[in-house]
Amino acid sequence: MDAHTQQSQQSQQRAGRLPRQTGGPPPVTRIGVLATSTIPAGAGPAAVAVTPGGKAYVVNTDSDSVTVIDTATGTVLDTIALPAGSGPTAAAVAGGKVYVTNLNTDTVSVISTATDTVTGTVTLPAGTGPIGVAVSNGKAYVSNFLAGSVTVVDTATDTIVPVVSPIPAGLLPSGAGSSNGLVFVANTGSHTVTVIDSSTDTTQTIALPAGSGPSSVAVSGGFAHVVNSGSATVSVIDTATLLVTDTIVLPPGTEPVAVAIADDGRAYVTDYAGDVALVIDTATHAILYTVAAGTTPYGIAVAPGGDIYVTNYTVGEVTVLTVPVVTGVTPTTGPSTGGTAVTITGSGFTGATDVTIAGVPAASVTVNSDTGITAVTAPGTGSGPVIVTTAEGTGTSAGTFTYVFSPTSTTTTLEVIPGPAVCGEDVTLRATVLTANGDPVTTGSVTFILSDGGPVRTVALDASGQASTVYSGLGVGVRQAAAFFVPADPGTAASNSPLTPVTVEPVTTTTTVTAVPAATTQGQPVTLTATVIPSSSGPETIDGTVTFTGPGGFSQTVPVDPGGVATATTSALPAGTNTVTAAYNGNGCFAGSSGTVTVTVTPPATTATRLDAEPAAIRMRTNGTFVIPALRATLTDAATGAPLPGQTVTFTADPTTGQVTLGTAVTNASGVATLSTVTVQSTLVTTESYRASFAGTAVHGPSTDTAPLDFRPLPLLP
Repeated sequence: MDAHTQQSQQSQQRAGRLPRQTGGPPPVTRIGVLATSTIPAGAGPAAVAVTPGGKAYVVNTDSDSVTVIDTATGTVLDTIALPAGSGPTAAAVAGGKVYVTNLNTDTVSVISTATDTVTGTVTLPAGTGPIGVAVSNGKAYVSNFLAGSVTVVDTATDTIVPVVSPIPAGLLPSGAGSSNGLVFVANTGSHTVTVIDSSTDTTQTIALPAGSGPSSVAVSGGFAHVVNSGSATVSVIDTATLLVTDTIVLPPGTEPVAVAIADDGRAYVTDYAGDVALVIDTATHAILYTVAAGTTPYGIAVAPGGDIYVTNYTVGEVTVLTVPVVTGVTPTTGPSTGGTAVTITGSGFTGATDVTIAGVPAASVTVNSDTGITAVTAPGTGSGPVIVTTAEGTGTSAGTFTYVFSPTSTTTTLEVIPGPAVCGEDVTLRATVLTANGDPVTTGSVTFILSDGGPVRTVALDASGQASTVYSGLGVGVRQAAAFFVPADPGTAASNSPLTPVTVEPVTTTTTVTAVPAATTQGQPVTLTATVIPSSSGPETIDGTVTFTGPGGFSQTVPVDPGGVATATTSALPAGTNTVTAAYNGNGCFAGSSGTVTVTVTPPATTATRLDAEPAAIRMRTNGTFVIPALRATLTDAATGAPLPGQTVTFTADPTTGQVTLGTAVTNASGVATLSTVTVQSTLVTTESYRASFAGTAVHGPSTDTAPLDFRPLPLLP
């Protein structure tokens, strides 16, 4: 090793730019990276630069080469050899070129990204010690570690710009970074940062605390993050004001080397001693966690798609920290109330710690596999991408998820009080409206609808989420009621109760009946009185009819007076023990009922009767038929001789062929029953008599009499 090389390496070790031979892992909490891979590189890979097209150029300090990796497939495309002893340390991409600083030979190699060959070499003054490089405004700014200056190279011609080169910097200028026309150079030995305006190549100096030993810079989002290897801190510089706005203190024992900033706003700082990368939130400057990054992590860069490429200096490898990639989201819409199960597809989901859906953290997250996640939305609004966060970074969907406005759901229930009701009783309908989680809805109104012409009523909800209305005068029967909640604002959904029966039953009644007199002689009048008593009082007045029935075909229907009384009189009850029923037929609000009473009827004493039949003759007509012109019998009271009108007398004859009924007649006022013009058969002409019979009644005894019946053929009757 020549003296120049030995001097530069010793200086770099003091500054933190090359590995130290002592030290151990810092006491930090690590998060194991599950989605990683390693790619072989050359010896001593110290830095990595990635093109926008996805090629990673790994600078191998100890093997004087550059390894080219396809970041889409993770495969090595080529290894570019540099002159022996070059000692390459850093790289920067400019257009179709990669600029590699060679510390030991004071040169910058220019590599074509199209052919992956060295197309030119920029030679710097001897003893310069180029160690870092950044590109801005068509120029490559090379930090000269040993010369304390910055050389400016025109990237169009790959020649040094003599007018401005070299630009003075601090002691031991090391890593460099650029953004928005500014180039930031970390001066390890003087604990400062030189800021170069690439449009004018003028400079400003930002002082850092003594002992900081800044070694690497990454610029993004309006801030430069400077890794201080000497103090194990990260200085945050506002690129607009060029003021240090914060200092992030790293865990004790950390040996930070390089920093890269991902598109999701995370800064990744390699910790050589801890074999980890520290992940920092650039918005809050909080250290989120550390992730395993292979053995002796050194250089770091972010590839298109978000994967993190970390060089592992002592083992000649590159560790790839795979950030999640979201390729699909189903469904893409859901209600603003949340609860939608969203299926997320992609890769790198193992160990996912967080999912946000349109900016809203998911209510729950289930990592199904490295390629699938199920997340349930929380309540939210708006539209935005789905973002999956793991220890390695974040993956963002190309499409968006939209929260569709969905009003708060409600349920409406309906109570009927009392249930059932009786006729004449007030009926209360009470509705209760609750949200899905059981909270009362206190605004809006409820519309009550009752079938069969019940009036529609609208009542405001009270503080308990209830509304009530009272219906009076409902008739007997079953109706249907429903309650419809009408919200007061669009944020609450309408709802309605199911149809609920409203049952009104009739008032039950009791019917009692009396008979005056309860015992009587047959034919005498009996007064029957029914009294109908309702089981409950109310506004309705009892009305309707009572039907009295009894033996002998007795039936009489009479109205009920307002007092519930109905009266009937009858003389038609037969002799014996008679059960008379009084049946209230019901009406309107009142149910039917019945009662009975017993009436004992004694037969009256009978009087003897006398029946006197007059002689009669059978005559022959000119047509050859036979006729009895008249049969007469007189019925009288046997004791008084008084005629008995209105009684039935039966006339019969007894020829040799058997008894023949000739007919019946009713006695007139004189007690005479006359049966006229009785046509008879010829068999009767030999009969010598006929009989008149009275069967008797309840008050008159039976009697009978016979009289001669002669046959007189001449003269013939017409």
